[in-house]
Parts: sequence; C-alpha cells; structure tokens
Amino acid sequence: MEQKVNISVLVTLFISFILLIVSLSTYWWTFKEKSTNVQLYYKYDWIKNITKDETYYQGWDSTNKYTMQLFEASISFAIIAWVFTAFGMVLVLLCIYHEKVQQSKLLTTLTKYTPMVICFFCFLSTFIFVGIPKSLRRDCIDHGYIDPDGHSSSNSGSNDAICDEEHHYHFFGNNKQHIWHPTTGWICICISTGLTFLSTILSMLFSTFSDKIDYPLKESQYLLL
Repeated sequence: MEQKVNISVLVTLFISFILLIVSLSTYWWTFKEKSTNVQLYYKYDWIKNITKDETYYQGWDSTNKYTMQLFEASISFAIIAWVFTAFGMVLVLLCIYHEKVQQSKLLTTLTKYTPMVICFFCFLSTFIFVGIPKSLRRDCIDHGYIDPDGHSSSNSGSNDAICDEEHHYHFFGNNKQHIWHPTTGWICICISTGLTFLSTILSMLFSTFSDKIDYPLKESQYLLL
C-alpha cells in the first residue's frame, strides 16, 4: 500500500512539474475590447496585442509598473515551486530505489515535507496574481489609460471613470464593452496547487519513504543474487 502511495506522490509531482513549465511559458491573463475586437494577452515578459490587421508584442515599461511587479512576484514563486518540484521528484525517486537514502531519517523526512513547500509556493503564485485588476487600476491612475490599440489618455486622479471600469475591480468578467479572464498560465498554476496539495496529503499522512517497504529494486537485487 505504502509503495503505491509513494509512486502516486511521484506521479502528482511529475504532472505538477510539467504544468509549471507550461505556466511559465504561456499567457496568464487576457482582455478583449468588443467594439474593436482587439485582444491583449498578458505574459510576464511581454503583452501580445491582436488587432484586426496585425499581431504585435509590446514589452513592459514604466506605465505598467504595478502590473509588471505583480507578474514578477507571481512568476518568481512559480519558478521557486518548479525548482522544489524537481528537487522533490529526485528525493522521492531516491527514497523508492536507493536503500541508503531510505535509511536516512533526514532525507526521508525532507522527502515527506517537500510537497508541502511546493504547495505553499504554488499557492502564493496563484493568490498574488488575483490582484491583477488592482494593479491595472493603479497603473491607469498613475499613467493614464492605455487602450488595446496602444492609444493613451492622461487621466490623473482616482475618480476618473475610465479607471473605474469593471475589469479594474474583478478578476474575470464579461460586459457590453469588454471580456477579461485568466488564461492557460494561471489555470496551470491553479491545477499545480491542487496536485501538490494532494501530494502533501499523501506524503504526510499515508506514505513511508523509509526502508520498511520492500521496493521493486530490492526484489530485483535479490533475484540477481
């Protein structure tokens, strides 16, 4: 039973590892203006702008200060989670197949609690990004509204109606003017959070990474002898 649980921990970590790679390489949020059919896709290193005539990419600059900082924080925690996931998979593999590691209380304890650390960083990345409407509004107030066509209008002051639109308050939505919602990158990090939470439960409550279990490698060693 414990052996199956340990393998389940490894599988969930592996899936999370893949999802984190996808998350780091794709877009996290999208915004569409219905009247012009212009759509923006937000990624940590650029914004993809799709218009009727062309598709182009624009980098982050000082006018996107708070949104850029939010992306940097979320991506940083996602990267940390990815590194710990790789580390956790190695530990689980070693605990399953390496007898000396199974006999080390330090390494088996480290293996047991690593999924919890991964889940924590995934959760931070997921939770921080929910604040993107607020960061977009702060950028709008400080630097003026920049529409999907790239045109800016200087709008200083927190009472500007254009900076108080729905997408500056809600994480996702659909009204007469706009559609906005999280996309693939954020969804992947959400799933990773759920999977690593499952890994944490399995690892802490049901798994045993010590040498008390007869693992496949041990059986094969006996056959060779």
